[in-house]
Amino acid sequence: MIDQASNETAYFNHLYSMLDDETYKAIKSSLFLQEEFCNLKEKTHSKTTYSWTGIYLTGKNTYLEFFNLENEKALHKSGIKNTGLCFSVDRLEHLNRLSLNWSKPNLFEKKVEKSVIPWFKYRSPKTNFDNENFITWIMAYHPDYISHCTNTKAKDQVSRKFYNEACNAVSYQKEKLFKDVVEITFSSPLCTIEKLSKLLIELGFKINQEKERTTLYNCELKMVFLHKNIDAIKISNIEISLNRKITNETSYKLGSSTLTLKENQASWVFR
Repeated sequence: MIDQASNETAYFNHLYSMLDDETYKAIKSSLFLQEEFCNLKEKTHSKTTYSWTGIYLTGKNTYLEFFNLENEKALHKSGIKNTGLCFSVDRLEHLNRLSLNWSKPNLFEKKVEKSVIPWFKYRSPKTNFDNENFITWIMAYHPDYISHCTNTKAKDQVSRKFYNEACNAVSYQKEKLFKDVVEITFSSPLCTIEKLSKLLIELGFKINQEKERTTLYNCELKMVFLHKNIDAIKISNIEISLNRKITNETSYKLGSSTLTLKENQASWVFR
């Protein structure tokens, strides 16, 4: 259990998902997304043994990462599943206070030009989600990477906000609309919901169970899991808070997805 007495909190960091080719390319080429909605870029990241390419949409504290389903086989070889949920803590030592339900901390290194730099440490659940093509983990940014990005002395505490502004390869731009992910709806098999619920409750999430849905929530994020007879979890909707109010409701068709902006929130539906 995360130690609440020390104000230690696990936060939602980012969500990733593989999208069909049409939707991926529509998001990548959307002028509205690039110019008004957020700082959006397609980026390639490298580890020592492999690399991966995705579209990144960055908010104040959280971000979204989309991959092209056409690259599924290569992405799977890199350990990237079809859907991923990442949580984070602000200090490396906070990772040590998780229960034995999680693996020992592992170091993830990033190849930057000719150097290999510690990027973050992470712990994965011992619960296996391989059959559901899903992954989740909790991480903390490594001070060496922050020092590399900012040319300053390493920081012991790295918030999501600081990282997204100063170190994210696709940095947060507050003058654009995207503020933060506040709600995610998934269609999911019951087995995934049951296993994930136990892990998220340990991270401080509360749970509300109904006949056809399970809701997990904390002070900043709500996740709704619709009970479906399917093999693998997938995103159905993402709710995003906005930096300014929208006067007239507007919708954008992006492949098989639709992004609708209304007042202070955007709703992104995926078919």
